[in-house]
Amino acid sequence: MPFRCACRRKGGLIQPEGLDKRKGAVGIEYPTYKDLCIDVLLRMGEEQCVTNGVITPSAAASAFLKAMPALTQQGLALLATAGRYLVREMTIDQPGDGDGVARYDLRERAPDFYSLMARRVLLNDEPCAEYSLEGGGAVLCVPARKRGVWRVYYNAYPARLPAEIADDTPLEVVPEVYALLPLFIEGRLRIIHDEDYGTAILNEFEQRRAELESRSRAFWDVVATVLREGSVAL
Repeated sequence: MPFRCACRRKGGLIQPEGLDKRKGAVGIEYPTYKDLCIDVLLRMGEEQCVTNGVITPSAAASAFLKAMPALTQQGLALLATAGRYLVREMTIDQPGDGDGVARYDLRERAPDFYSLMARRVLLNDEPCAEYSLEGGGAVLCVPARKRGVWRVYYNAYPARLPAEIADDTPLEVVPEVYALLPLFIEGRLRIIHDEDYGTAILNEFEQRRAELESRSRAFWDVVATVLREGSVAL
């Protein structure tokens, strides 16, 4: 079966599927923190506490829910660099009245910046190769004489969650990453009372995370080929 890149064309340009434009996701409905709590409770055998999407916690379920915020953050941190990134964009207005090189610190402009998406720098909505990166890939260097709007697509870290998370808080991760979160949290919860069982679950989590990283490397290799050759059907 041919491997197809999850990209789509818009106005002649290749766009990442499900692009998040920072003002709201396009084509993505994120699971909420409540969804995650329900998934974890079901994995922990507390299905009697969940009725029609309503959680009525038992004593054990209350203890699990109390530990959830910290474990959710830990899980997101582990999965942040698993390769299936949330893709976002930023724009930079440049007057074009300078000389030499203009430098833009992408981390200052977007605190969730992790890395530049492969070959996704546009000037006035046209692909532009006249750029370089400094500062570990976080500083965009472009000709200062160029006038217009730079559009940069980047891989983002998941949003950091507050210590107290509201039920309706969206978890801004792709489905492949979200699928591993309940597994990680279950392993961490079970290891407290059953070290062997909890360790086995965490080992499964690490195996599936490694598989996700491997698939993601293949995915981004295809993206790079698509952008280099200008072809979508591979």
